[in-house]
Amino acid sequence: GCRSIEGVVCLSSSTLNALSLRRCRGLESLFLAAPHLRALRLDGAVNLSEIGLESDAGAPCDDDDDDDDAPHDDALLDLTVLSLRETSIVSPCLDALLARAPHLQHLDLGMCMHLTDSMFGVLPESLRVLDVAFVLGLQSSLADPLRVGLMNPDALRVIVLDGIEMCDDDDVTTLIAATPALEELSCCQLGEAFTALDVSSFEHRALRRIDCSRCAHLTRIRLEGCV
Repeated sequence: GCRSIEGVVCLSSSTLNALSLRRCRGLESLFLAAPHLRALRLDGAVNLSEIGLESDAGAPCDDDDDDDDAPHDDALLDLTVLSLRETSIVSPCLDALLARAPHLQHLDLGMCMHLTDSMFGVLPESLRVLDVAFVLGLQSSLADPLRVGLMNPDALRVIVLDGIEMCDDDDVTTLIAATPALEELSCCQLGEAFTALDVSSFEHRALRRIDCSRCAHLTRIRLEGCV
């Protein structure tokens, strides 16, 4: 079933495995009871700031008349794709959601302006694709949580860091060195601290695509030996 109250949508389904509410600009909060959901795409729902499960205390559309057979699991164990690009999701909500999706593989947070570094500590180990393009609330580059062991990078295949202006030469090198399975890296439109790209020492790697478009201060590139 699906209910809506002034920008709040509550959805219950024991069979739903994919949900797309892209560019639903009136959506502010979404509460789910969908234990078999595999893909959730909310790109462009610019006013969306809250996502939770219907079992969360205080869910605004709880209804005593709900079907007793409706699922009320506290986890999204089947969720592998989550796209929140251009939403207003906030860090406490995202962190709680990620903690409930241990098998997530694809996470798109591009242009989410209300996120902080806290998400790096709860990224699932299964994550293969991470897009944090133009997440301007970040206070550090992705390399920093890797350096202190806050996240496990072993599964990462694709990373998008476009517009993260604090990234410097060492950050990009550290990121490549710490992600042995990395296949694609996009670091477009980085700031003045990114002047050189040297991946010549990384041999026998899976890396096959690097995009540094519109990096105005990049002047030196060395790629020999990079597979």
